[in-house]
Amino acid sequence: MRTTSIWVLLICWLCFVPSFTSCSTTQSKKDNLTTTIYLVRHAEKENDSTDPDLNQKGRDRADRLSRLMQVNNVQYIYSSDYKRTRQTAAPLARSIPLDITIYDPRHHDDLVEQLKKHSSETSLVIGHSNSIPTLANLLVQQDLYTSLNHEEYNKIYVITCDKQWHCHSEIILF
Repeated sequence: MRTTSIWVLLICWLCFVPSFTSCSTTQSKKDNLTTTIYLVRHAEKENDSTDPDLNQKGRDRADRLSRLMQVNNVQYIYSSDYKRTRQTAAPLARSIPLDITIYDPRHHDDLVEQLKKHSSETSLVIGHSNSIPTLANLLVQQDLYTSLNHEEYNKIYVITCDKQWHCHSEIILF
């Protein structure tokens, strides 16, 4: 009888704790007013032509990015309209699944306005060696970053903004 009671209590506890944790996680997400924007240059490309595909190293990097972004609860994906950027975003878009929204990297202000509509949510923007640092500078309202060199594909700019849209940034390597 005593062993049965312990098992019943253990089963009840195991059933209760996950639902309690779930409730508190849901509540904390509602209270979280931080907007997070990940800015990433497209992965390695086949060649220097106008609109190349990703090479094998680039496809592998895009898969790593997908796995990393899945655990970061990305809700929106933006990509410029080039094969290399769309292919960098594709593994994540397929796995979640999410649509990829195409943006024009020459119109950063339009993209910033779109990102501001995702307050308290998480977005990923795939762009280029010159457009990603420029967008980061625009979001943090400081001139911190310069264009990436030809071989730099491993940086993720993490922009976090509070509810008043005061943003700060950091760079992580992947």
